[in-house]
Amino acid sequence: MYKSINYEREYKSLLDKYVNLIEKKEYSIYIKQPYLEYEYLLKFSELMKEELKIYIHVKQLRKKIDIILSKQKNNENLNDDYDIGFLLKDNLDIDKIFEKSKNSVNLKKASDLEMYEARRIFKLLIRRLHPQVNKNITSAKKKLWKRSKEAYYANDLSTLRMISNIFDHEIECEFIYSIEELKEEIFIISKEIESIEDGFPFNIEKDIDNSSWVVECKNVIRERIKKLKEDELNLTNILNDLK
Repeated sequence: MYKSINYEREYKSLLDKYVNLIEKKEYSIYIKQPYLEYEYLLKFSELMKEELKIYIHVKQLRKKIDIILSKQKNNENLNDDYDIGFLLKDNLDIDKIFEKSKNSVNLKKASDLEMYEARRIFKLLIRRLHPQVNKNITSAKKKLWKRSKEAYYANDLSTLRMISNIFDHEIECEFIYSIEELKEEIFIISKEIESIEDGFPFNIEKDIDNSSWVVECKNVIRERIKKLKEDELNLTNILNDLK
């Protein structure tokens, strides 16, 4: 179907915007988010582990007391065989959780120039391989798209360059949307990115390197731990009195 020059110009402009947003979403979820999570855990993991362990113990103590009171009410025999096994699933290996988060980050930090180049190439590959931008994607191209994403997430610039070199630099525009459909796609992905960046850990990005903020947050966690320890002691005393 014939497209006017003005139509093509507007479509290409919108498509460029759409491609940029697709790349931004991928970057936010798979590169920026793991990095910010790792930075957060690096600063707060020890206190978080302490708080979670005490919280789980308090939860177990409360359940034990509830079971004893229920047995007393029903004149059942008391023993130490409280069925709290279902609570043990909460007692996770916290160190493994944090190690997994740490391992999701590519600790070999790319320079600003390398990251700029990786993002530039990835946008070109989106234009060539992304199923929402191209029609009639072959199985070979699907595999290349998968490899492209893996290389992008790992800051593997050499692989991105290698895949990019497979294609011509000139990209023929495929009109797989109408102008209105493309605007709708842009609106949807913009809202998705906005929602992502409103939540954790993006909402602490501006503070994560602020030492005063870190100290303040640690003090808040310490206060919660103090309160949990008080609850733990009180519940332990109650439990001992009930036995």
